Amino acid sequence: MERVRAAQSVLRQVVPESRLAGTDKLSTQGDGWVYLKLESEGPTGSFKVRGAYHAIHVRQKQLNGKLPGVVTSSTGNHGAAVAYAASRLHIPSRVYLPENPNTAKKARIADSGAEIVEAGKFLEETRQHAANFAEQSGWYNIVDGSDPEMLPGTATIACEILDKLTRADVILVPVGDSTLIRGVAFAAKQTPPRNQNRRGASRTRAGLRSVLRKRPRHVYRLQRHHCRRALRPRYYRRKRSRNCYAGR
Repeated sequence: MERVRAAQSVLRQVVPESRLAGTDKLSTQGDGWVYLKLESEGPTGSFKVRGAYHAIHVRQKQLNGKLPGVVTSSTGNHGAAVAYAASRLHIPSRVYLPENPNTAKKARIADSGAEIVEAGKFLEETRQHAANFAEQSGWYNIVDGSDPEMLPGTATIACEILDKLTRADVILVPVGDSTLIRGVAFAAKQTPPRNQNRRGASRTRAGLRSVLRKRPRHVYRLQRHHCRRALRPRYYRRKRSRNCYAGR
C-alpha cells in the first residue's frame, strides 16, 4: 500500500480527484446509498491516465530522467492517456492505432502532441508494430493490461473512494483488460472500511444483486421476439410479419 499511496501523491499533481456523485434512483433500487465515481471527468475522459502517468513517471525515475520516449498500442483511451501523460512529463510519444480508428479518440491523442501511426487491422497486429518499434528505438513500450507499474495508479481510485466513504460495503468495477479491477481490488482489500456494519453490508450486497439480475421488460421482450422469428421457418416469418405489422 505504500506504493499506492505514493502514486496517489504523484497523481494529485496531474489528475484531480474525481467526484463521487450520489444517485437517488440507483440507491432506491439497491436498498442502500449508491455513488458513481466520475472518472469520465478526468483530463482524458477515462481512468487510464492514472496508470499511464504512474508507469511513465516510474520508468523515467529509474533512468534518471533520461527516458528517450514512450510508445504504445491502443484503440483509443489508453493511447490518449499515454499521450497526455508523456506531454505532461515532456517526453515524446508515439501511439499505434488499428486501421480506421475512432475519429474522436484519434483527435484526442493528437491534441496531446503524440505521433500517430495506423497499422494492423486488429489490435494484436498493432501491438506487434509497437513492440518492434520499441525494440529498435529503445523507447518504453507501455502495454495496457500487462504493465505492472500501471496498477498502483488505478489502485488510487479505491483509496479515494474509501477515504470519503468510510463505511462502503461494495465497490462495483467494470472489467476490460483487468488493469482497473486488479488495482481497485488490491487497494480495497488492503484498506478495509472503518466502522463497517456487517449486517448492513450483507443487506446492501443482496439489494445490489437483485438490481443487477433485473432486466428491463421491453428489452427482454424485444430479444425474445427476435429469437422466435429467427428460429421459425422462413415462410412462417413472412406470414407472421404481415400479421404483426399490418395496420401500423
